[in-house]
Amino acid sequence: MTKKPADIQELRKNKKEFGAELRKQISEYQERRKDGKEAWPGETRAAYDELNKRYEENEKALIEASNDDEIAKRMESLREDEEQSRRTKDRPGLDDKLPGEERSYGDAGFDRDSASEYAQRQRDKKLAFRSWLAVGMLSKNPQIVSDEMRAACQRNGFDPMQANIEIPLLSTEQHRAVQLEAYSMTREQRQAFAHSGEMRALSKYTAAKGAELVPQSFVTMLEMAMLAHGDFLNYVDTLTTQTGEATHWPIVDDTANEGAWVAVESEDTQIIGTPDPTFARLTWDAHELHSKWIKVPMALNEDSLFNMEMILAMVMGERLGRSINRSATTGNGTKQCKGITLDAPTGHTTAAAAAIALDDIIALEHSVDPAYRDESQYMFHDNILKYLRLLKDLEGRQLWQQSMRDGQPDKLNNKPYAYNQHMANAVASTNITAIFGRLSDYKLRRVKNVRVVRANERFVENLQIGFLGYVRVDGKLMRPTADAQTAVKKMVQKT
Repeated sequence: MTKKPADIQELRKNKKEFGAELRKQISEYQERRKDGKEAWPGETRAAYDELNKRYEENEKALIEASNDDEIAKRMESLREDEEQSRRTKDRPGLDDKLPGEERSYGDAGFDRDSASEYAQRQRDKKLAFRSWLAVGMLSKNPQIVSDEMRAACQRNGFDPMQANIEIPLLSTEQHRAVQLEAYSMTREQRQAFAHSGEMRALSKYTAAKGAELVPQSFVTMLEMAMLAHGDFLNYVDTLTTQTGEATHWPIVDDTANEGAWVAVESEDTQIIGTPDPTFARLTWDAHELHSKWIKVPMALNEDSLFNMEMILAMVMGERLGRSINRSATTGNGTKQCKGITLDAPTGHTTAAAAAIALDDIIALEHSVDPAYRDESQYMFHDNILKYLRLLKDLEGRQLWQQSMRDGQPDKLNNKPYAYNQHMANAVASTNITAIFGRLSDYKLRRVKNVRVVRANERFVENLQIGFLGYVRVDGKLMRPTADAQTAVKKMVQKT
C-alpha cells in the first residue's frame, strides 16, 4: 500500500501546535521545580517524551513534504531523459534539453554534432556501468546484459568482467557544494539532487581518469548518503586527495603574541621585540574502511538495473557514512580517525553528575574564544536535546528556540545545533554530553577513489551476488598539542 503524502499545511499546523504544547510543558516543569514540587508527577514525563518524539517526526515529515512536487518532477525528468535518448537514438535536436537541466543543447553552446557526441557519452556511461553491475546475474538471466550494453562497453574499451572498479569521489570543491545542500534533505530529496541542475553545475570541474565510465548520479548519490547518515560529516572540513600518501597540514599558534606601540625614540635606542609564533604540523594518514557485503538477488531484469544502481549507492554510502561518523566522533586514532570527543579539550565540567543547568551551557559557550563564537554551534545526541529543551535563561525564556520557517534550523541559546547519534545519549557521570565550537576545525581527509568489488560466486548458493565498497579516510581536530588553543570545546558530566 502506497503511503499517502503528508499535507504540508497540516504539518505546519502541527509544528505550531506541538511547539506551543512543548513550551507549555516546559514552563510547567520549571514552575514545579521553582515551587519545590515533584518535577515529573504522574505521567508528565512520559507525555513530555512522547511530545518530543512527535515534534521531531513532524519536523522530518515537513521537510520531506515541502519538496515532494519538485522531487516527482525531477525523477520524472530523469526517466524522460532516458526515454528521449532511446527515441532519438542519441541524435538530440538543439532545442532538446540537456539531461537533468532546463537548458537546451543549443543554450549550452553545442552544435548538432557535439550534442550528439555528448548525449552518446552520457548514455554510454550508464550502460557500461549497468553492464558491470549485471555481469554476475548472467547465469540466472542470460539476457540481462543487452546488445546495447555490450556495444557501449566496446566503444569505451571497458571490460565488465573485471572484479573491481575504481569510482572517483567528488573533488574538495564539489564536495563542499554538495555538503551545503545535504544536511537538511530527506532521502527523496537527495535522490532528486543527484539528477538536478545543481548537480550538473558541478561538472565544470575536470573529472578524474576513469570517471567517464561511472554515472555522475551514482557518485553523487553515494556522497549524499554518506553525509545524510553521518550527521557530523555535514559540518567537518573535507579534503579529497589524489593518493593515499600521508598528508601534512601546517598549524600556527600565535595567540600569545601582540603588536607593539612605537615609542618616540631614536632608531638607535628603540628595541623591537621579535616573538616567534609557534608552528607545528599534523599528519593525516589513509585508513581503509569497507562497507561489508551488500547482497543483491540474481533474479533481476534489465529494467531493475536503474533502481539497483541507486540502491547500491545509497546502501553503500549509508554504511560508510555511519562508520566514518562514529570514528570521527569517538575513534581512538589507531587505524581509524581520532574522534572529536577525544581530541577536543574540556571547556566545562558540569556541577552535577546527572544534570545540566543553564550555568553549564553558559560556561561551555564562554570556554570558546569570542573570535570563534559567531561560527560556532552545538553538537549532541538527540536524547540530550530532549533534556536541554527544559532549560530557561535568566529572563525565564526557554533556551530552545523553535524556528518558524521551513528549512531553517531550531536553535539553542541563539546558536544552531547538530545531531550526532554517536555521542553519549544520557546525562550521566563522566559522559561527554555536548560539543560547542567551530566544527569545521575538524579536518577529514579521504583518498579520491572508492574501490567497489563484485563477487559473482561467493553467495551463489543463495542466488545472490555481492558488492563491497572500500574507502580510505583519516580525521582529526586541528590541535597540534594537548595545551594548544582550539575553536572547539566539550562539556563533560561531573564524576
